[in-house]
Amino acid sequence: MDATLSAVLVGSAASLVSTALVNWLALVKEEKQWNRQALAEDKRRERDLEVETLQRVRDAYSKCVGALSTLISLPDGASSESRSAMVQEAHASVAMALLAQDDAVDAGDVRQLAWLDGQFAKGNDRQWAISLRDHVVQMATNDPRLYSTHAPEHQPKHGKSLRVEIDPDFRRSEFIHGREMQLSYTLHYDPCDLTPSQREKLWDRFSPTYQGVPEQIKALPMPDGTSWTARVNPDVSSTAQIFAAWESDYTAAGSESVGVA
Repeated sequence: MDATLSAVLVGSAASLVSTALVNWLALVKEEKQWNRQALAEDKRRERDLEVETLQRVRDAYSKCVGALSTLISLPDGASSESRSAMVQEAHASVAMALLAQDDAVDAGDVRQLAWLDGQFAKGNDRQWAISLRDHVVQMATNDPRLYSTHAPEHQPKHGKSLRVEIDPDFRRSEFIHGREMQLSYTLHYDPCDLTPSQREKLWDRFSPTYQGVPEQIKALPMPDGTSWTARVNPDVSSTAQIFAAWESDYTAAGSESVGVA
């Protein structure tokens, strides 16, 4: 075998080995990338499930407190049909709150909730409804799932924060019912979680001054330039519910100003 043929054979073999090595490295890289994508997708699904669960728990508490509060505030002269409908809604909301419980919640609190609901069901007495509502609020306040480091309502996704001032009369009413609230609350939110109409209102109010919506909103605005004061309890209400309450008051105030004009 002459030197030229030997060189050709050696070169061909080296080329084959090189090609095989490149292909193998490409496969390894592709496999690692696929594994990373699969892991990221698993984490995303896990996170979405966690967010969904936490939102379901928060909504269960909020609807329960709302239904009981509406029932308690019914005047004595309310029709029996109205009272009956509210009683049914209250019992259904308590059932939802019970279904939302798991091992993270104190078992004694869950048993107490079921017992209070049983007492309330015997006569639908207003005082039992008040006791039941107060216990639900206490459970929501103590529920570790709502205040974990993974809770979506307390973790900034895009670094935006919001300061919510509490209406003084509402705060007084809550205190009378045994629920002490702060003067204001600082929440974190993701603009993508707001409705288009809410984002539009924020942009129109803030963009002339800030060229957009600031990272830190010191107070939610009202059409007349004043700051919104909340008549909702952030301890048992989600950020979505707080923004919905603000938008409702904002729209109502805007309609009133148009009517006056």
